[in-house]
Amino acid sequence: MCNKRMARWTACVFLVMVSVSYLFPQEAGYVTPLSAEPGDTIHFHLSTKVTPIYVVIYKEGLSRTFVMASGSIPATFQPTPDSAFWYGCGWTSTYDLAIPPNWTSGVYTADFPTSTGNWTVLFIVKERRPGSHSKVLVSFSVNTWEAYNTFGGRSLYPIPVPNTNSAIAPSYKVSFNRPFNYRSGPQPFVSWDSKLISWLDKQGIAYEVATDIDLSKDSSALNPYDLLILVGHDEYWSRAQRNAIQKFVNEGKKLA
Repeated sequence: MCNKRMARWTACVFLVMVSVSYLFPQEAGYVTPLSAEPGDTIHFHLSTKVTPIYVVIYKEGLSRTFVMASGSIPATFQPTPDSAFWYGCGWTSTYDLAIPPNWTSGVYTADFPTSTGNWTVLFIVKERRPGSHSKVLVSFSVNTWEAYNTFGGRSLYPIPVPNTNSAIAPSYKVSFNRPFNYRSGPQPFVSWDSKLISWLDKQGIAYEVATDIDLSKDSSALNPYDLLILVGHDEYWSRAQRNAIQKFVNEGKKLA
């Protein structure tokens, strides 16, 4: 009996260790806000055991195009607090970037070093004068990205634990103030969004970008556009977003 209890206890400890290592990368990063315009400031909340660091920024599309690199930045390791999936990580900003006025609308990524290799963070740059570059708007479903994000311990779905028949229970609330774990999210961007913008670039089709949060916050956000493209697995909508898109379609504009 004692041996059986010890075996169960050992299995439980192994399960917890696997879960922690799978869901809590020790070094990572995220940005606030997730989308912004030229002139706005993006805050990079980074945790790394490497210091100093350089943040290298690219624009995503048909190719990954180098945009800029920061100067030398002092960085620190910032632990992931309990229930980060619910409350957010609360990490201080390591690097603040005022988006230059000449940056075009699109998806940008930033690499920075950790002790186990580079980590990548993603952010969206909107058009400062919506509709001035293109009448086509691509909306990224960041609500869905976050719903599937496991960083901090939970997502909105059961999370299978590797090599077991167990799963971690879903949460009914998750925070945007935490990294995307690229082993589990944002899979929709990798699976669909990145492929779409690569195709648009290849076809020479100009477009501007926003997020579903932007469409929720600003009822006039769609006014300058003739075509709205919703990408891939876009399944989490607010009522305000739905109303804005319904109004857009009712006015005779196009939805793909």
